[in-house]
Amino acid sequence: MDSFTLLELLIDEFTDSKGYAKRKVDVGKCIHIIEELRNSLPEYIKEARRIVETKQKILENADAVAKTTISTAEQKAQQMISGSETEHLAQIEAKKIINKAAIQRDVLIDKTKAHLENLFDETERFLLGLLNIVRKNRQELRAVVFD
Repeated sequence: MDSFTLLELLIDEFTDSKGYAKRKVDVGKCIHIIEELRNSLPEYIKEARRIVETKQKILENADAVAKTTISTAEQKAQQMISGSETEHLAQIEAKKIINKAAIQRDVLIDKTKAHLENLFDETERFLLGLLNIVRKNRQELRAVVFD
């Protein structure tokens, strides 16, 4: 018997000819009809049940994977934010170091200029002294008369 016929038999067992519920139902007959109905269900309905169960497992797994993916993405985003903060702090520190180096460079240049200025002053005084000596010697040479 097909499923619809079995369902009709089951309905007939519960209702009288006027469509009202019977006071006495043959429970054994009802159980027999239900067992035949279960056995007559097409295999694709049973397969659909397995598919629904499998679908639920897949959805649960997909939910777990999605949660893991979201968590991983949030962690990576936090690392990127932290990394960009670290990069920003590193850039600030690098600028401080560059500025400090520029200041030290300027100080060294100023010191070098001052030192060279002193050397030039000393050299100029020395050369002026030599020039005075040369002039004095020239004057003395002119003053010497050879007889």
